[in-house]
Amino acid sequence: MPLHGLLRDRARDRQSARRRMRPFDYLEPETLDEALALLADDPDDTLVMAGGTALVILMKQDLIRPGRVLGLRRLAQLRAIGATDEGLVLGAMATHGGLARSQAVRAHAAALASTFAAVATVRIREQATLGGNLAHADPAQDPPVTLLALDGVAVARSRFGERR
Repeated sequence: MPLHGLLRDRARDRQSARRRMRPFDYLEPETLDEALALLADDPDDTLVMAGGTALVILMKQDLIRPGRVLGLRRLAQLRAIGATDEGLVLGAMATHGGLARSQAVRAHAAALASTFAAVATVRIREQATLGGNLAHADPAQDPPVTLLALDGVAVARSRFGERR
């Protein structure tokens, strides 16, 4: 028998890789107002997906079972990266890669650009988003810590208004 049951573990990994996610309805709104309305329709059974890097894994592992997934990829306004007189404005759908390359982020918060450049692999950086990173709330992730150190402020919006 191989050390540590390697062949047995590989067979188990192949079985889990074939596991399918439970069925769900996928919604892809065209506007932020439409997204907020869809979320308000069934908030208990709807999960919001930004880049999907964490959400899809959790769904494949059957750890979460949403009836509906609300995809945000069409909402261009949430991909914004820029600077104002008050500081940086970073949209929830801005990817780690985009934030790492952004001239505005590099000029106003070089430590933040460096943090995003060091996240995971290139493939993950090009898909994972700031909003997803914050929503997933994994304590091992570096961007939230850097944002806190820089006195970052999150703005959350619902159909009832905005919160900081």
